[in-house]
Amino acid sequence: MKKVILGAAALMIGAISFAQSNGSTVGQKGDNNAAQVDQVGYSHISTVETKGFENAIDVDQYGGNQNNSDVLQGASNAEYNSAVVEQVGDYNDSDIEQHNDYNC
Repeated sequence: MKKVILGAAALMIGAISFAQSNGSTVGQKGDNNAAQVDQVGYSHISTVETKGFENAIDVDQYGGNQNNSDVLQGASNAEYNSAVVEQVGDYNDSDIEQHNDYNC
């Protein structure tokens, strides 16, 4: 039993030592909003803010390092907006603002 516990602890410590320093902040107000953020690499930052109804955001940051994305949907109650951000490589920046309804 001790070997199992020690083995599990070693795996957790190993996973922590290989952790990446990526950050994501998602804020949502309203109903049926969706956000997905995938980050692979180092020092990626993503900020997502959604206000309204039926809005969707997908942010993908792969490979490389130091990619930044900011997505704002609806300064007030916007509806049916969608945004996709895909960043591959190093030092990419993206800013998306969608106001009103039915923006893609």
